[in-house]
Amino acid sequence: MKEFIYPYQKKFFSWYKKNKNIARGGGALTLILLLTSCAGGGVTLQSTDGSKIKFKKENVSCRVTEYTNTYMREPHEYSGGETTWCTANGVQTDLTGNQFPFSQERECKRTTALVNAPYTVYPVKEDLRAFACAAASEFGLF
Repeated sequence: MKEFIYPYQKKFFSWYKKNKNIARGGGALTLILLLTSCAGGGVTLQSTDGSKIKFKKENVSCRVTEYTNTYMREPHEYSGGETTWCTANGVQTDLTGNQFPFSQERECKRTTALVNAPYTVYPVKEDLRAFACAAASEFGLF
């Protein structure tokens, strides 16, 4: 086995001595790419004015609150439910490259309970047009 590996090992070391800076640079680049891909990354969303907003997962959160509101909408009676609120903080970069802090909190999802129905809960509204909701959805928070 040693006789098989030795010629290749010798060729590699002679190449490495000539090109060690290239090999070191490639190793450093590989390490940087691995660290950035495993570091949580982020989501970049494009706004209608051309600016881009970048969110990191640790800066996006959602909470569920319950509400009670009995009302009639024929043919059913509704009696409250749950609302999912999401908050997102990020960095907005305009077309000229200037960066600004961005923060938004929005109601992203609402479920409503039906009274005297064969099923109990169904989604009424899920809004992904807001940046906070779109970022939370991309990260799988609701």
